[in-house]
Amino acid sequence: MNSTRMDEVVTNIVRSRSESYFEIYNSTTVVIIGSNMNGIFEKVADLVNGMEKNSRIGVYTISEKKSDKNTAIKDYAGMDYFRYNAEEKNLYGKDFVEVLDENGLMCLDDEMEKIKDPDLKHLIFRQLISDQDLKRAAEIAASYIDSSWNVIIISDYSDRFSLDLHSTLISRIPEAFGKSTSIVFKSDNSKPLDHMEISELRNIQNGSRKYINVRTNDVITVESPLLKTNRNDIDNKIFKELKGVLSGSKKVVS
Repeated sequence: MNSTRMDEVVTNIVRSRSESYFEIYNSTTVVIIGSNMNGIFEKVADLVNGMEKNSRIGVYTISEKKSDKNTAIKDYAGMDYFRYNAEEKNLYGKDFVEVLDENGLMCLDDEMEKIKDPDLKHLIFRQLISDQDLKRAAEIAASYIDSSWNVIIISDYSDRFSLDLHSTLISRIPEAFGKSTSIVFKSDNSKPLDHMEISELRNIQNGSRKYINVRTNDVITVESPLLKTNRNDIDNKIFKELKGVLSGSKKVVS
């Protein structure tokens, strides 16, 4: 077999394998972390639904449902190893995370196994109290990212839940594939970051191959010297950055 023919054979094998691979896994995954991110999710869902796709795309929001009960880490402090494991089923049972479809309807177990393109889901965790909770939540979230070619994580780092999960999740992205991008913004400019939060933010920056900090404070315009930004301005800025990343993402050629 001559070299030209060999190249064609290899190319066809790679193409066929990549096609089947991305029928199962996402080529691009967008993870939106925070309880106040519905506007971004809707914009991204409209964008990917209107795209000409030749590979699977996943868009997932991750939020935390606050508990009515004021549970604290001290409630687990006296739990020894064996008791903790005996209670693990209760701690991490079905109430640990709810998976909803793009319309906010509960996904049944068999429906969760179906492969959709684009795959649009909401993951809602119960209130995460301990480091173990956060680790388990990150493992579940990482399973949706599994083997994606491009991963884009968007979060509000004035929200402690978003910052914690983003920082934990960025460490679990496989290095074997194309690239990861972190898009962060701070909606509450009145709240200063403590030392731990600054450390987590640096971990996100260091763990991302591309790091974009969207400025959300005062906006200068021609018409008005100083116009205070609102949430819609923030959403539009984030969406603009996201589209820029998506336009530069590697495509899987079919």
